[in-house]
Amino acid sequence: MITQEHVTKHKPDPEAFHLALSKLGVTPEQALIFEDSNAGVLAGQASGCDVVAVRHAFNGKNDLSGALACIDSFEEMLAA
Repeated sequence: MITQEHVTKHKPDPEAFHLALSKLGVTPEQALIFEDSNAGVLAGQASGCDVVAVRHAFNGKNDLSGALACIDSFEEMLAA
């Protein structure tokens, strides 16, 4: 788990995602990020990863259009 205490720059900066990729030993091409905010989508994209946006009742005004896809439930990923 990466929290704000682990980084000096916060979303939309990709520092947290770069740290997570490093700790996991994976490349951006091997990762898929799920985010629920515009800043998170931007950070995920800046890290070089594909990003799937998760819509919910509290983020209706966030611009999630930059994501590869938008889902309302993780169950949608199982159907695909």
